[in-house]
Amino acid sequence: MESGATLPDGTRVGRWRIVAFVARGGSGEVYRAVEADGDRTAALKILHRTDDAACARFAREADVLAQMRDTAFPAIFETGTFEGRPWYAAEYLQPLDMPSSDRAVARLVLAVCRGAGALHALGYVHRDIKPANILSRGGEPVLIDLGLLKRAETPALHSGGTVSVVDGRPVGVGTPGYAAPEQFMGGEISPSADVHAIGVLVSTCFGGRPPRAWRAIIRRATSSLPSERYPDVASLACAVRFRHLPATLGAVGAAAALAALVAVAALWPGNATPEPEQTTPEQTELEPTPQPAPAPTPAPEAPKPIVAETMGASVPESAMATPDSAGDLPVIASERIRHKLADQGANLPNVTPNQIRKAVKELEGGMVPIPGRDFEICKFELTQSIWETFAGFNPSHEKGGDLPVSNVTLADVEEFLDNLNAEPEVRTSGKRFRLPTAEEWEYACLSGGTNGFCRLADGTQITAKTLGEVAWMASNSNGRPHPVCTKTPNAFGLYDMHGNVAEFTSSSPPGGQFDAVRFKRYWKGNAYDGKDPKKFRADFSPVINPGQSFYIAGFRLAR
Repeated sequence: MESGATLPDGTRVGRWRIVAFVARGGSGEVYRAVEADGDRTAALKILHRTDDAACARFAREADVLAQMRDTAFPAIFETGTFEGRPWYAAEYLQPLDMPSSDRAVARLVLAVCRGAGALHALGYVHRDIKPANILSRGGEPVLIDLGLLKRAETPALHSGGTVSVVDGRPVGVGTPGYAAPEQFMGGEISPSADVHAIGVLVSTCFGGRPPRAWRAIIRRATSSLPSERYPDVASLACAVRFRHLPATLGAVGAAAALAALVAVAALWPGNATPEPEQTTPEQTELEPTPQPAPAPTPAPEAPKPIVAETMGASVPESAMATPDSAGDLPVIASERIRHKLADQGANLPNVTPNQIRKAVKELEGGMVPIPGRDFEICKFELTQSIWETFAGFNPSHEKGGDLPVSNVTLADVEEFLDNLNAEPEVRTSGKRFRLPTAEEWEYACLSGGTNGFCRLADGTQITAKTLGEVAWMASNSNGRPHPVCTKTPNAFGLYDMHGNVAEFTSSSPPGGQFDAVRFKRYWKGNAYDGKDPKKFRADFSPVINPGQSFYIAGFRLAR
């Protein structure tokens, strides 16, 4: 307790049990905690100040972390209150040894610029970038402590219009030595303040005696006049890449650095260049011609989620909760679903953290490594139960939790993937789910087959006459989809590749990937109402406009 901790080891905060004190700051403390009913370790941050200003900053920090999809930030698990004190549990990270070589410092700068750029794209300035606020995930830098976030282009002065003065010196917000002059002396706060801090960070890495090649960069980044600094972190990253990475990393490293720089630049609004409009080959339809599904009967309104008490007058997205067996526990990434649907006047889904963990575990268990290749593909088509967990609605015409989801557009699939990959359990694994390419799908489907159809585990080659053993089609489906994993799997252990619902891939046709609406895509496999065996072959590749949805088409995941 003498260390500054206010909570002893063993204290239960929500589902987390404190096991060690980590650090104490101006308004909060950080503890290492373990999940009481799981195996996760978290950094649990809890306020020791409960005034309105501190609570509002804390709520904003948790809310922004919940929105972040970039690996430059820790994943946040939960938020809540304990004895009137706001807290959140986030990914537990290790200290980062500050680098000192050209190559390592350049990589650190690019990583920090990417993280700062993500904040700037949301309209915020970090204001406290320093070595203590950079931790490590497997050696990769991660920005933490967003407690001093401030909206860009707002005054740095306190509400009274002055800065505090202690011992004759101005005291502002930030860490002396890293904070830009305008943070202490007043003036407009802009992303340039973070540029200043990164420049000081570089100097610190070299012990205050940077090599000659770095001095011009540091001098410009740390100018006392914001107008003389790099205009944004993308420009700073560009200067580092061109002046240091090609010489120190070689061709391969320079290419990787360029990719990182492109990622930083892409975060800035207005930087996207529209693709030229091109012509597209005539669309090939599945057999039989799919028709848009009839409008389903509206489902009864789901119970609305419980809204937890929060850290200030307003309710941030990350503070909403739904009940489960462990009590009122907030759901983080899935809150985007609720707020979007609420804005549209739609029914609100009631998804609990336990349901999310169960769905992720089911997907993880279904991923099959493909022999001789460097990807995994799910053994089953995505089910409606998993879809609803991360998408918040079910567009399928024929309803059933273990039936494949269908009637989705590519935009629906992309939003589903965003929500799934944003969940902490997925983010911390380092593996992102995606659609398979057409070539990956075909290879996985064939599983060693040589006639356009798959082989079975015992070596049997499926033919057009025996297709019904592995596929649902018009001759055996009774005109409806069937639960996944009910036919014989192929030699790789994959089900329904030839037929149940047709499946999206991420591949576009060559030479005409664009039309006036959006990308076209290859679809693979065929559906339960298809008749022609030739159109169930692995190499059958109809080109579909993904802006449309069909009641016979869904997808499976790869990574």
